[in-house]
Amino acid sequence: MVLISFILLKIILETVIYWEKREHNRMNILVNDIDVEFSGINLLELADKHGFKDKTGVAVAVNESVIPKSEWQNYILNQNDAVLIITPAQGG
Repeated sequence: MVLISFILLKIILETVIYWEKREHNRMNILVNDIDVEFSGINLLELADKHGFKDKTGVAVAVNESVIPKSEWQNYILNQNDAVLIITPAQGG
């Protein structure tokens, strides 16, 4: 019972910290060389805000390191990060 209470308390505290950080976490980042104010926390939130979260064939790099889509939720963005978003284009 004590272990369950400890686990629940930890989850509650992590949730509170997450939302407090989200409320106060306004930062400037570069998205494809454009200065953007971003109030989210992770790369998945940025993808959602800019409309490429559910698109296929998208490549994203942060500070010249490619971040796999499977890691977007866990990749925390920081002030002055440079994000490069590459999407496929048709043409000839």
